[in-house]
Amino acid sequence: MFNAHKYHSVIYYYRETIDTYPHLMQEALNFLQEIKNHPLVLRVHLIGFSAGAHLALSLAIASSSLASLVLFYPVVSTDPQIAHLGSINNISQGLPETINISLEKQIHENMPRTFLVTSSDDASVDLENSLRLISAYHAKKNKIEAHIYEHGRHGFSIITKETTFDGQSYAKYQKEHHNIKTFARSLFNFLKTV
Repeated sequence: MFNAHKYHSVIYYYRETIDTYPHLMQEALNFLQEIKNHPLVLRVHLIGFSAGAHLALSLAIASSSLASLVLFYPVVSTDPQIAHLGSINNISQGLPETINISLEKQIHENMPRTFLVTSSDDASVDLENSLRLISAYHAKKNKIEAHIYEHGRHGFSIITKETTFDGQSYAKYQKEHHNIKTFARSLFNFLKTV
């Protein structure tokens, strides 16, 4: 998808069951720095999905040189009312309680321009995670473009044949998520303006 628009893609496979915070965060920051230092890299647009969006947002908070940030159905908050407890427990494994991984409380004035995609009926990551993030961005006068779809099962991804849910035909997947496919055009328009 990104290659077709002349973007190079690099995928960071983090191992949340093996590495935990802060080692995982440091490893990801080092990897990000390697990419940014490559002579052919002009800009870095960081993309994260679900718990990976938590890591991407954490990196954006810690690093000041991202061109943009793209988040899909992000895990943001540790508030028990809205937290995705499985992700938060994996992220916080063994952390002292003094380390705050609730990211809506860490947004600062220099966040990269951000593009967010989620759905209001996501049964895994409560929509309130995204709403609190949007509110935190606005409070600090950061730019965020948010697309909140009425329907979209958690993990809907980029609606390609490779991302269909187990046991679901591609035709059914496309039919159920046809409205979400529109985000791609908006995303590439967003990236052109960064």
